[in-house]
Amino acid sequence: EARSRGVRVYEALERDDQVFSSLQTRRLAVIGREWEVLAKTGEPQDVQAAEFVNSVLEECNFDQACYELLQGLLTGYKLSEIMWEASEGQVWIAEFRGREPYRFTFDWDDRPRLRTIQHPIDGEPLPEKKFQAFRYGASSHNPFGLGLGYRLYWPVWFKKNAIKFWMIFAEKFGSPTSIGKYPPTATSNDREKLLEAIDAIQQETGVIIPQDMTIEFLEAARTSSVDTYAELCEFMNQAITKTILGQTLTTETSDTGTYALGKIHNEVRLDILKADADTLCEALNRQ
Repeated sequence: EARSRGVRVYEALERDDQVFSSLQTRRLAVIGREWEVLAKTGEPQDVQAAEFVNSVLEECNFDQACYELLQGLLTGYKLSEIMWEASEGQVWIAEFRGREPYRFTFDWDDRPRLRTIQHPIDGEPLPEKKFQAFRYGASSHNPFGLGLGYRLYWPVWFKKNAIKFWMIFAEKFGSPTSIGKYPPTATSNDREKLLEAIDAIQQETGVIIPQDMTIEFLEAARTSSVDTYAELCEFMNQAITKTILGQTLTTETSDTGTYALGKIHNEVRLDILKADADTLCEALNRQ
């Protein structure tokens, strides 16, 4: 249950605009590359099998399946269900359907199992060749993988809270505070009308109040710069981008950037792209 909550927390990180755009860049870089099915040998039966598999993957939602599997970059692991069809002695894949990772666990042989009400921890066995799993950062002691969400949580948390206090600052210091003054003889009804007039100032261009009442504005002063919040959010955005893409110059501008430095950063991006593609291909080929 704790892991299920953790996966949901990681999935929620994608609500952040910087996390989403950087992950989108990384996943689409893989999806945008061409793929091919290679025959095991040059024998006619192997060539025919490769052609058949190639045609099946071209006709189903293979690119969408790969895109969904790459969500495992964030959560550590992701599964898709394979919808099989059979007719006239042939069996093929009709569709891949992504499934929520928190619904699954793994046994000691790294085979996925479905969590159910009856078996919420160990799960129940699944049919062979029915589910496709992609894991990122997995190891012998952690079959669930270690997604980028593990390192993105705090930068996103700090950024979210910085924006929250920035909005409080904007509300507090962006417009003056209204102060209504009424004479000692004012009745409760008079005070309510004055309060309504103060509320109306926020939306109306003009208000009317009794002659013996006044409305003044309290100008708030602040010595520190509002740029503090912007700089903090920018710092967290750069931390998010570096965590996902390994660099920043291919997605953000910089006063100190040069062509040579940008070229090096792009090479880092291509290295990550190749690693993601190799990891995904290995998962597809082995399963």
